[in-house]
Amino acid sequence: LLFLQLSQPTEAASEGSRPSKALQFGTTLGDYVKWYPDMSQVKNDITVCAWIKKQLTGCCKSWISYRASKHLWEILISDAGSYNFIHNDCLNVEGSVSVPLHTWTLQCNSWSTSSGTNKVYY
Repeated sequence: LLFLQLSQPTEAASEGSRPSKALQFGTTLGDYVKWYPDMSQVKNDITVCAWIKKQLTGCCKSWISYRASKHLWEILISDAGSYNFIHNDCLNVEGSVSVPLHTWTLQCNSWSTSSGTNKVYY
């Protein structure tokens, strides 16, 4: 389960105005968001983070998947540490982390071309 806060700035809030609402998805296996980021600015390093609330047991559900023409798994990150791909290279940390069900967990994946390292943080 992942919540995104979508907001639109306004010049002045009127009385009785409603607060912005979060976009909720991930309650079924068919939920997804299509996203077309401009990755042209990413040259040497990238870190991808999200607050994830794991709702389903198992190791093979991903919370982000980004494919490019050069690599099938440019970025692919699971919700339990079993796969963390950057440029088709996988770092499996499933045996080192325990991601609890129904609990918000900050998950990050960092990659650096200068050091050639892929790091995963939970």
